[in-house]
Amino acid sequence: TSGRFITPADIKHWNTVRQTALSDDGKWFAYVEGPVDGDVTVVYRPTARDGREVRVSAGNGGGSLDISGDSRWLGFIVAPPRPVTRAGRGRTPPADSARTTPAASRFVLVDLASGQRKEFAGIRRFAFNGDDVTWIAMQAGAASGGAGGGRGAAGGSAGAGTAAADLLLHN
Repeated sequence: TSGRFITPADIKHWNTVRQTALSDDGKWFAYVEGPVDGDVTVVYRPTARDGREVRVSAGNGGGSLDISGDSRWLGFIVAPPRPVTRAGRGRTPPADSARTTPAASRFVLVDLASGQRKEFAGIRRFAFNGDDVTWIAMQAGAASGGAGGGRGAAGGSAGAGTAAADLLLHN
């Protein structure tokens, strides 16, 4: 068969799965999907055949997620959406499109059983305290970019050039 060739524009709009999490009891599944360059979506659902899928826009660079060790909580980071610019390849964006202060990300905590959500503004990283979750540690402060992760920790990675940050505990 003859068809058209795949172009760079086609590839730019492909959605890929970037991160996945399965609850320890096997009853919940969550993942982050999005285009190569753009805003991502957090998707979570029960693994039961009749489970309802929930989709949440997580902005540009957001979506770091984790399910708590007791399988009760889902946590993820929502970043600001990608700013729309008219500048194309090789062009400089207009001066007014540059932000001097980046918009803050937020942490979303979902009770998987009830669907209740709680949001915490200005959070860039979080960690559940173990298998029997009683605390969530959250790091607030200037974003350093990038994606961290691993079991029990999700969000931006700390590194050289990271500004001061606060540690918040939620019970």
